[in-house]
Amino acid sequence: SGNTPVYNVSATIPNEYGIVLINDDKMPYEFLDPQKGFDIVAIIHNGSSSKFLITTEWTDSKGDKQNKDQMGDI
Repeated sequence: SGNTPVYNVSATIPNEYGIVLINDDKMPYEFLDPQKGFDIVAIIHNGSSSKFLITTEWTDSKGDKQNKDQMGDI
């Protein structure tokens, strides 16, 4: 959701949160245009945490790898 296109975009949630990403075979996304995002489909269950860490990784237009950690909730 920045101001320049990004490339090879992927997201991960650590196993300790008990959340399984079911569309991770579609990642990395080849590119995302500025101000765009993508949906993640996940499986949750009674043992899943209601709050979790999600890490997004991408390559910027200069070819540098970037990442951002954020908290999410269900």
